[in-house]
Amino acid sequence: MSEEDVQVYQYGFQCRASFKQSTKSSDIISIAYSPFSGDFALLDGAGITHWNKDTQIDKRLLTYSSNKKQLLKQIIFIPKYGIYFALAKDNTLQLLNSMLQRTFVFDADNCTILCMLYDIRKDMIITAGVGGLKMFRYLHHKCDREQAGTDQYFVQYKHYPVRPSQWITRIQLLETNDKLLCVAQKEIILLTSDGDYLFTINTAPSLPLTDCCYCSKFKYYVTASIDSTMKVWSEQGTLLHTFNSHSKAVTSVLMHPQSEIIMISASLDKSVRLWNLETFEEIYRLQVCEWGIQWVGLTRDKFLYCGTSRDLTVWSISFIAHFYSQTRVSVSHIRPVLHCNTKKKPRVISVGEDSSVRLLSAETGQSVSTILPPPDISPLNKILDVGYSRYYGLIFLLIDRLNIWVYTTRTDPASRVDIWEEDILKLMLQATEDVSGTLGVLGSIECLAVLHSHITVEGEEGPVTPTCVNQLVLGLQDGRLVFVDPIVKGLKYHAIAVHRDPSESTVTECW
Repeated sequence: MSEEDVQVYQYGFQCRASFKQSTKSSDIISIAYSPFSGDFALLDGAGITHWNKDTQIDKRLLTYSSNKKQLLKQIIFIPKYGIYFALAKDNTLQLLNSMLQRTFVFDADNCTILCMLYDIRKDMIITAGVGGLKMFRYLHHKCDREQAGTDQYFVQYKHYPVRPSQWITRIQLLETNDKLLCVAQKEIILLTSDGDYLFTINTAPSLPLTDCCYCSKFKYYVTASIDSTMKVWSEQGTLLHTFNSHSKAVTSVLMHPQSEIIMISASLDKSVRLWNLETFEEIYRLQVCEWGIQWVGLTRDKFLYCGTSRDLTVWSISFIAHFYSQTRVSVSHIRPVLHCNTKKKPRVISVGEDSSVRLLSAETGQSVSTILPPPDISPLNKILDVGYSRYYGLIFLLIDRLNIWVYTTRTDPASRVDIWEEDILKLMLQATEDVSGTLGVLGSIECLAVLHSHITVEGEEGPVTPTCVNQLVLGLQDGRLVFVDPIVKGLKYHAIAVHRDPSESTVTECW
């Protein structure tokens, strides 16, 4: 096999692109990503830099004059119109064209604004801060402004006030349930997308919150705090679990784009970590930069970008889990079940350290049938191999070298329906002159598998195909593969030698 025939799958995060702020430039204040063009706009104290992750070319698009530093504190890109919304230090909203040139300035009642969000579905800009949450309709077209009877680009739609001690620091739109998630100092406020109040989750006495994400599968809210902890809350406000793995303030949390149960967290301890929200366990961690991570997001091709005050890195998230299930026992090996009938739902077989076998649904991870640990097997011994016939609904356990137990999966737990003992197996594996022309010798069974297709052998009158579609394949110590009927005990169809030298030809595994 040549290197061209081998495909390598890398595990974990892989760095795809990186940008480093010039040593002569000030720290990065905000990062805006454009899914329309795939470009980043990095705002610092002296201006704005444009960077493309594919070409890794950066260009300075805006530079402030020497007497005007840090005019802006946040920018977001609006792909629908190809423009930017900017939040200035004087709490005004500004419109920037695609070349980051200011075209309009709007005064939002001079209240302290800490964050903003754009709802593309309703053409609405949402600001939040000390004065609470305000929603403004954006009138892009001239006819819309004439119809509204104003020459302003922004018209206030709704105002949701908050207590003076609970100003909102971050907002996000939950598209799964059409809600606005507002992160305050010590509480989570849920509003409808129109700004109507739903409920509040009080997280006191924790330290101020930094971010929050929503798990739609379990209906969990996960909050991040400056005390380096992350807490999982139910919709009723009950604390379910606390993660304490990070060593510094957690700045961002978000759900994995390929899984409903995996969460991504980033912290000032320079690491990104993955968490399983079903088992509440950490499953992966990686230090991705030299400075504390302040911004995390996903690109249009589901890459993860991590921003710090001095650099920006883009990471490829390798496929974490297509299949996940709880077995509550250590798994010795796992095997997918293939079937020629595409209408059949896929299955997965797992064998535990206690010799139990579980048949699982590959789509949902739910248990279909379970074989309890056979009582005749000593805890010091293990099941040698297992095979599953999807067509007949049977599982074959290789208990020892000359004993096979047969279970039906039509019940849960599975029921043993037959035992292939030493006498029957010796009858099938005895020395005979095989049709392949190789003289077989009696050997013990090393492995087994189920073949989900027909085989064609050369008989005395030409090619012959057995009527049995699903055949049990036995791999022997003498290097032979024996094809037998899974239903009719002792019926052998064919045997082939996979090695020329029987003395050094043990078949150790077959699929």
